[in-house]
Amino acid sequence: MKKIKPSRIVIASLAGLAVSLSFTAGAPPENPHAPCPEPDFHHRYIEVPVCYTHPDRGVFRLYYEINSDFDPHRPTVIIPTDGQRSESLVGWADKYKDMFGLTCNVITHEYRGMPCGRIQEIGEERIDWKKACEDLNTDNAVEDIERIRRDLLGDRKAFLLGGSGTAMMGLKYLSKYHRHIERAFLMSFFKDAEASSRSGLEFFDSFLQQHKLETEFAAVMKRPDIAPEQFLFLVQRLLYFDQDATRELIEKTARGDMSLVSEWEPKLGTVDDFIRSARESQPWTVVFMYETNIEPREPGKPDINYPFFTMAAPLNELAARGLIPTRRFDVENLEAISTEILLVGGTLDQVAPLSDLQAIHERLPDSRLAVFEAYHCLQVPAEAKKCRGGLIDVFFRHGHDSDELRRFLNEAGPESRFLELR
Repeated sequence: MKKIKPSRIVIASLAGLAVSLSFTAGAPPENPHAPCPEPDFHHRYIEVPVCYTHPDRGVFRLYYEINSDFDPHRPTVIIPTDGQRSESLVGWADKYKDMFGLTCNVITHEYRGMPCGRIQEIGEERIDWKKACEDLNTDNAVEDIERIRRDLLGDRKAFLLGGSGTAMMGLKYLSKYHRHIERAFLMSFFKDAEASSRSGLEFFDSFLQQHKLETEFAAVMKRPDIAPEQFLFLVQRLLYFDQDATRELIEKTARGDMSLVSEWEPKLGTVDDFIRSARESQPWTVVFMYETNIEPREPGKPDINYPFFTMAAPLNELAARGLIPTRRFDVENLEAISTEILLVGGTLDQVAPLSDLQAIHERLPDSRLAVFEAYHCLQVPAEAKKCRGGLIDVFFRHGHDSDELRRFLNEAGPESRFLELR
């Protein structure tokens, strides 16, 4: 297999649409919360329940937007938002349209609780975590997506596009509202919290074995000058886009050379800031992490999933006391989903391995799986990323069993890092 070097640094979230660079480590975005726009044709607010199962709790205004060149004669794609976004979604309908080279219209929205969809009862200075769990969970977010679709499109069907966490949200939406979606393009994801946590551990174990790094990694974990949680955080971030750099980091640090730790930490951030910032100002992220992650393999010992489970400590404590549900993210009844779906995955993806996508593919009645030699959401290498936009467009226009799609992939060839269509 060819070695793939990234053309630039990409820092992505565990389960957020990687191409949006949501919830990045390191320095916060310059303008994470753009002013909420006044309502107009392209910037919209709808009233939705604070909690769909408790309508007596009142309503709040949820923000969504459509692309600035919206054409009512063109089909429309919904790009859901998951709970990991740390920056405003204002302006992202146009960004997504440009990013993916879409010829159709785009709808996107802020996840409930974000700045343009504040829920007052949760609080800001002092977060009520029980209400946060009740109000910000993915069940409510799925209903939000459907309210948005109906508000804009009425009875008309839409397309659906998601990657990683947004694909998880898309699949959960499809499990209930698949009859409202014509076609769905879903990249690099899994259907439940168990797979979300297990996959990262298994990938890292395999990575260490493949590169014969077990001894070196064990040596790093025993070093008195290394904080295990922080080192694992750097490793997890690096594995998103450069396995060679990850191997070099482990090898040099095991020899006592701290130069790469010093080089990567300013770029990738610290695990303490990653956890603290979410707990202080992003309750929607904490709830999403609670739903999509289970306890580390060995309780009390750090592993590669440590930041995500630890971030949700306020909710884990409530769950232990029986004050909130312990049920985690899971999408059932895949066999009932009638939507035509194209699944896309990469052989180098450390977040959502192909084995998990294959298992989902086998349960969906009308799906195909496109495999690339690429990282998460085909963000790296550049050749796969370039192919991704064209593939989305061809699929939405012609479908996954069309001659046009097969011709596109054949013409893209090995240069695009495309391997096979299952």
